[in-house]
Amino acid sequence: MIRLRTRAGIKEGSINGEEALREASGRGPSEVRASSLLVVCFHVGLYIVQLEASLAAEKEQVDAVLVKYDAVKEKHIASQTALATAEDLLQTLTPHRSHRFSAQSSDGSGYMGQIADTRPRLAEAADEEEQARVKFDMSRREIGELEKRWKAVEREVSQGERDVKKMQAEVESLRKEADGTGWSPEKE
Repeated sequence: MIRLRTRAGIKEGSINGEEALREASGRGPSEVRASSLLVVCFHVGLYIVQLEASLAAEKEQVDAVLVKYDAVKEKHIASQTALATAEDLLQTLTPHRSHRFSAQSSDGSGYMGQIADTRPRLAEAADEEEQARVKFDMSRREIGELEKRWKAVEREVSQGERDVKKMQAEVESLRKEADGTGWSPEKE
């Protein structure tokens, strides 16, 4: 938002500067409009280049988030597999446990302790996966918004180019009309 305000300020300054130049030079309004439109088109072109660079950077960020997401997802799947394996092993060994193993599992060691240790890691991996998914969705929405703004600016530029061509044709016809009347600055 700050960048947009800065750019708007620059554009307003350019327009004010063009108006001051027009007043100082005594040129006709159609000539000033054509040059102002050229300046505006130039600034819009710069803005498009900046938007394209920003879009490329956002796409790189999304790719980085996707890589992180895939890594977290793989870690999560590995944790789930380890938990399932540990639970299967526990179920297999439970009927064959003696009293001595029972005492070990109550203090956090043994198979029960391993399962107890695995569950928080599994929950943590699930949280990381969810956070990565949220970041990915946010980046995807931001890229969509940037693409919409980029298309709007492209439409504005094409309209500006059409207006400039129209103004140039108007300026040329006014010059021909002025030449046809026989008027010249020396006759004033």
